[in-house]
Amino acid sequence: MKYRGDADAANKLTEAINRGGVSGWNSGMRMPPRGLNANDKEIKAMVEFIIELSAEDSGSK
Repeated sequence: MKYRGDADAANKLTEAINRGGVSGWNSGMRMPPRGLNANDKEIKAMVEFIIELSAEDSGSK
């Protein structure tokens, strides 16, 4: 996963969500608007979920 082992992953992901755009994924899809129209609590939950996926993928939960 992209953020596995990155101690600053939560900050990078939060910034990427708030900034909007492809954030380096180059998926070819139209990306959601800046902040996903989510509040800070919702963004924090998304970031925690993404980081948890990275931990599960590496088997280090």
